[in-house]
Amino acid sequence: MHLALILATIAGLLHSVGYIQYARKIITGTSRPNLASWSLWVALAMLNGVSYFIMSGDVVKSLLSLVSSLGCVMVWIIALRLGRFSRLDRIDWVAMIIGVVAIIAWWKLRSATIANLLLQSCFLISIVPTYRSVWKNPHGEQLSPWLLWTIAYALATLVVVLRYQGHGADLAYPMISLVSTAGVAALTLRGQ
Repeated sequence: MHLALILATIAGLLHSVGYIQYARKIITGTSRPNLASWSLWVALAMLNGVSYFIMSGDVVKSLLSLVSSLGCVMVWIIALRLGRFSRLDRIDWVAMIIGVVAIIAWWKLRSATIANLLLQSCFLISIVPTYRSVWKNPHGEQLSPWLLWTIAYALATLVVVLRYQGHGADLAYPMISLVSTAGVAALTLRGQ
């Protein structure tokens, strides 16, 4: 087995464990995910999984985006069914509306590369409500899932580098996700 496939598999497993841990916290009532962020992430994760695979043409590079899509949907459904989402405030609504507008723009463009890069900007917008929530309450999120996701994105970035074929756009998804999830992990450390 090639190193890139091994790393992609490990990244997918770490990501899955992070989602399972996160879901457990929702089920036990110790986590109240931000509705704006997670609602956007469900749509973005699914679109990202498809557009990233089409853009990169590489199932090994795309493995984490596909695992992320499934995990994100699972967490969102659990939180929705149990009524565990936090309430939206004005800035959450603005982030959600901007994200939806960006998704509609992607649909109109029909270019996998442009779509995927646009989705990365949507992700940056969508994580703002979570940053705000964790800034206000560092105990509102658990460190371990965010740390696992950060490590998984670091491995995914390495996979893209190992399988690099001159397409710089392939690096946008794992690197932006790496920095964004590391930011949430760092903010949760304030509450430890």
